[in-house]
Amino acid sequence: MLIIPDKDCISESLSLSREYGLGFEYNDFYSDMDNTVEIDRLIAMYTANKPDYPCTVHGAFFDISVGSEDERIRGISRLRVRQSIAVCKRLAAQAVIFHTNTIPNCNLPSYQDRWLKENAVFYAQMLEENPQIDIYIENMFDFTPDLLCRLAQHLSCYPNFGVCLDFAHACLSPTPIQSWISALKSMIRHCHLNDCDGHGDSHWPLGSGILDIEGFFALLAKHGITSTFLLEVKGIKAQRQSLEYLESRGLKR
Repeated sequence: MLIIPDKDCISESLSLSREYGLGFEYNDFYSDMDNTVEIDRLIAMYTANKPDYPCTVHGAFFDISVGSEDERIRGISRLRVRQSIAVCKRLAAQAVIFHTNTIPNCNLPSYQDRWLKENAVFYAQMLEENPQIDIYIENMFDFTPDLLCRLAQHLSCYPNFGVCLDFAHACLSPTPIQSWISALKSMIRHCHLNDCDGHGDSHWPLGSGILDIEGFFALLAKHGITSTFLLEVKGIKAQRQSLEYLESRGLKR
């Protein structure tokens, strides 16, 4: 299990990490990627305050389109991905997570085929160039698991590839969570967990919304899925509340 460390209260994050045996998923490196002074400062601070458990990095995702038809947008998107991978290496993290970033209501075969081709070729290159780290692709606001499933099939030959299933994102889609898990089960290696009201991706603590957290864990167990988990809630109070929720129900963490 991982938590998002609070860079302004790092000692409290480390204390919670030690208490529960938690790694960190660093969430400070998905924007403002050219601010090298701040990035260097954060990396130095996190390196000096590392937990004793494996960590991951959330990569750049705002406006990222590695398969854009616009050459400049495609180029800067791919640069941001490479910068995120470089941060992952500097932090000695085990994995970096990127989003599908599809346009969910664009179901034209020409769009989907281009997205698949460009993403498959680019991420295959990233996986080959960086065998020492894992690269996970996360469902964003995709309506169905179809495109991510097709991408996973193309990249499944790489041992350092995996799918990050964001539980709330999937629940907010028109496709039942059972279908998401059934389609992606062989490639799920990481999950993002939080709660919400069923209308927006609000990142509430577990148990404070309407999502069926216990049902989600039961589905993972049914399909024999083992993965790491990020409690994608911010703040020590919300993280502790989520951990206590999991403990009270005897759920895997």
